Amino acid sequence: MQDERAAPDLPSPTMAELAREAIAHLEGLARVVARMQGLAEPAGAPAGNAARAEPGGLPSGSPHLDRLTRREREVLALLVRGMPNRRIARSLNITDATVKNHLHAVFVKLGVADRTEAVAKVLAQPGPHPGPHSP
Repeated sequence: MQDERAAPDLPSPTMAELAREAIAHLEGLARVVARMQGLAEPAGAPAGNAARAEPGGLPSGSPHLDRLTRREREVLALLVRGMPNRRIARSLNITDATVKNHLHAVFVKLGVADRTEAVAKVLAQPGPHPGPHSP
């Protein structure tokens, strides 16, 4: 006797169907990333900003951001641009471990738990924001 609550047997998707679905998801993700980059880029900034951050690339006047050291602001600016730790380390000529230490200090000073919250907090501040990095 078959359980009536069980899902009906559905045909397994083919590799081509899975590939088409994956491509559709990736295209959607690319559109979201492009919109996010447009939001993060300061008005009038040239497209494809350089990867090196300057401390002034973050909005000033926020008590949270003003508590950061110059290096923490540089690391945070690169984080806002969407860079992973390894690329931040290479851009600033420091080790991955040092980037992690700076990020931990940034998270504590901003009162956030992770990268996403840190970026959201920075982008919520009025003023210029670092533009996205070039892929």
